[in-house]
Amino acid sequence: MNKGGLWIVILVVISIIGISYSQLSLDLAPRVYSSCITPPAYPQMITQSGTICPGTYPYGIGIGADNVKVTCLSAISATIFTGNTWTGKNGLTISGRNNITVEGCWFREFDDNGIFIGNTTAYTSQINLLNVSSDGNNESGIFVGHNVINININGSDLYYNKDGITFKANYFGPVTAIANLFPRGIVLANNRIFYNYENGINFDAFDYYAYLPTAPFILNNSVQIIGNTIEDNDKNGIQNIGFTTSDWYTNNGYSYILNNKIQYNGGILFNGSGIAIIANKSDRIINDPAFGFAIADFNYIVSNDLLGNVGDGISLHLPQIDNTNPIIFNREFMLKADNIFANYILWNGRHGVSVT
Repeated sequence: MNKGGLWIVILVVISIIGISYSQLSLDLAPRVYSSCITPPAYPQMITQSGTICPGTYPYGIGIGADNVKVTCLSAISATIFTGNTWTGKNGLTISGRNNITVEGCWFREFDDNGIFIGNTTAYTSQINLLNVSSDGNNESGIFVGHNVINININGSDLYYNKDGITFKANYFGPVTAIANLFPRGIVLANNRIFYNYENGINFDAFDYYAYLPTAPFILNNSVQIIGNTIEDNDKNGIQNIGFTTSDWYTNNGYSYILNNKIQYNGGILFNGSGIAIIANKSDRIINDPAFGFAIADFNYIVSNDLLGNVGDGISLHLPQIDNTNPIIFNREFMLKADNIFANYILWNGRHGVSVT
């Protein structure tokens, strides 16, 4: 039997016993992924776990069931979702679902957000975004909205968006089961957040205030921002407008900014800082006689490199009050940065730490 005949026999045997080519010990050809899936375009939903076939998909996707893990094989061949020719809004939508993991996928050039997470009528919880990329989107690389509880964003690249990551809610009223609460239980670790047109990370609670002395439930209220590189964003590296973990109805967490590189933020249009903490609220909240209250804080800012930012390394800012009209009730503004130590703060354009 010649060598060509031997190869013919081997191929026949393989076809009879049903062994896939990728299972052979001899690495004779590129691997064929016979078990990967082609996801449907949103508003159709992915409803079970699976690996998405490598390639470029000209649409966004959504997760429509609990306990789903979606994996993109980015280490072998990129799996990219693009929105530049699609009429939809977001690259990935996760809304009202629990225990979702998305790993290795790339979302770019969508009209709104690369990734949208949140729901106004149900909780979205236990969300893990691992090693994802999101760039070139008109709004945020990742937008996290109402009623999101326990979200972990790890090892991801977020760049050339308006904001790298935005956390936002616009609720004003009592805490109930559907109160549209601000996102909480946040972990951001080992991400690269750079070249965004405004903020690297934006905690936007400007139009948010929820109140009740005792809540009917306990939520993880902590924020952990650890080991990220946040650099070259045109406004602030991290911006906090009216956000606090001390909301007195969950009382179950602190905010930590630890071991990050926050550098070279601020640009031509914005005199941005490494970390900006701004105690301000919208008119409907601050001008309500029953409240008239604004607080912004981060509890621990420790062991960060705050280098070369256009404005300050750390800026704490109180708003200017309009005194043209008579003040008929007291308004209270509070800034807190409880523990700032062991940071390397150097070469910033204005101050290392400022309070204005």
